[in-house]
Amino acid sequence: MDLFEEKRKVPPMLQTLLRYDVQVTKRFVENALKTTAFRSLRNHAKFLEVSCHGIVWLAGWLTFVWLFNNKDLYQLQVNMLIALILDIIVIAVLKAVVRRRRPVPMNKLSELGPDKFSFPSGHASRAVLITFVLMVLDPVAVIFYPPLLAWVTAVCISRVLLERHYILDVLAGCGIGVLEGLVMCILWFSQSTSAWILSSLSDEKSKVSRDTLYECVNAVLQNSKDKKRNFLETVELQIGLKNYDPQKDKRFSGTVKLKYIPRPKMQVCVLGDQQHCDEAKAADVPCMDAEALKKLNKNKKLVKKLAKKYDAFLASESLIKQIPRLLGPGLNKAGKFPGLLSHQESMSMKIDEVKATIKFQMKKVLCLSVAVGHVDMTPDELAQNVHLSINFLVSLLKKHWQNVRSLHMKSTMGPPQRLY
Repeated sequence: MDLFEEKRKVPPMLQTLLRYDVQVTKRFVENALKTTAFRSLRNHAKFLEVSCHGIVWLAGWLTFVWLFNNKDLYQLQVNMLIALILDIIVIAVLKAVVRRRRPVPMNKLSELGPDKFSFPSGHASRAVLITFVLMVLDPVAVIFYPPLLAWVTAVCISRVLLERHYILDVLAGCGIGVLEGLVMCILWFSQSTSAWILSSLSDEKSKVSRDTLYECVNAVLQNSKDKKRNFLETVELQIGLKNYDPQKDKRFSGTVKLKYIPRPKMQVCVLGDQQHCDEAKAADVPCMDAEALKKLNKNKKLVKKLAKKYDAFLASESLIKQIPRLLGPGLNKAGKFPGLLSHQESMSMKIDEVKATIKFQMKKVLCLSVAVGHVDMTPDELAQNVHLSINFLVSLLKKHWQNVRSLHMKSTMGPPQRLY
């Protein structure tokens, strides 16, 4: 392996850059250790090394996820875990490809877990990525910003002072950490998706067996075929809760996107600017512009009538901020405040997303129901929607299955089928 590495040809320009990096790093360490502040930092470098170690963070975060089962933390827990795994994979691949040796040979390193390759710095990339997540993607309180920035700076400098890395390695690690943060901006999972992921990975298995699920699904579909109606029957999931006090306990609320649209005839109205209105008219989608909304003149009866006419609303970015001023609190009270529709999104895809999204919300009673499908679905499609809905509901409950009294599913005109 060493013989192979010695034979690797390095371009002359890169050789010059690496030689200069070695010299600058050596001078920096020698001069830095002459100052009290940097000598003190080196004394604490062991702690800083452990505080940003990949194994420590991964094991610690998994423990945090396991111990703190709080739905308000689900989004941070899932996304940070994905970010940490992404960072470990990226750094491992780059080190295996580049194979730059550390400033101090491996046999002189007695610390836990350092590999023999130096470029890029995994500690630097990890520190920057964690700080990016906690300051940009899921911001903590502003009071924690100074300690976070001080920590990431100290970690990066300590890697050079401990002679684990050259300066170029640390700078590259910081850059990779920022790039990983930008990737996480794209991959970032919503609260509902995060809750579903944790529910799916939970040790607590579903109390509804596959056989029971398909037995109920087939019974619902068969009843609709036996007594064919003149309209498309919706299939509902009906939930009865227990060990819950609506007056004292926190009322849960959450939305999840199903794999298949449960209500294809759901009416969605676009409250849009000129471009969105033109697009909606071309697609035969109901729409209203700012002028049409102004004509309602905040009339409570007219706003209430509008809320009843449509199942959901989407609003252009320029118009959504004006909704409370134009219509008052009517749509919000009806639980139909518009979702955001940007010009970068496909209107048809956004409407399908709204149609596929269901909402669980506990009110003053211990029972609720949601539409999870329709009778024209195949058994597999309906079963997948029901399974996803149940798992998400259980993830919202304080004591999970201990809060579930009963689960039924039924079509609009059919008899209920007991799932649990």
